[in-house]
Amino acid sequence: MPPTPVTLGLVVILVFISMAAASTIGAVSRGKAIAAAFAVAILAVPVGFLGTALAPAEHATAQAGGAGDPAHGESLYRGGACPACHTITGISAGAVGPELTRAGSVAATRKPGMAAEAYLRESIQNPQAFVPPGFPSPSAMPAGLASGKDLDDLVSFLMTKS
Repeated sequence: MPPTPVTLGLVVILVFISMAAASTIGAVSRGKAIAAAFAVAILAVPVGFLGTALAPAEHATAQAGGAGDPAHGESLYRGGACPACHTITGISAGAVGPELTRAGSVAATRKPGMAAEAYLRESIQNPQAFVPPGFPSPSAMPAGLASGKDLDDLVSFLMTKS
């Protein structure tokens, strides 16, 4: 992941301090110390932004929280409204919504060109985006039942079901 502005700021401060110390003991002239510190300061910020531009997927994943916690996702599933409508063998026996026993593998086949994880996210955030064949449209599932880390965790749990 590219350096954050705070990290870059700390690097610049450390360079200033080290160059000031070097000039104080006579290792380099004061002018060279200041010039080197300014050069680092001028180059540090564009290098950080360049790293973001060259690795946007990794940067976005880090900002989004990365992979979820499937154990917490299962806890959210069991403790929420999910079991009332969805079946997962050994966990719940709802009959209104699609069965989720093999959600990780089935989700990959629902919408051509859409990965399973993306499909599960979309289905939780916006259930009307795609209603599986054989289920009433509009979907009875309300939108936005999970977001942020809870959404990551719930999707991670469902991806273990394949």
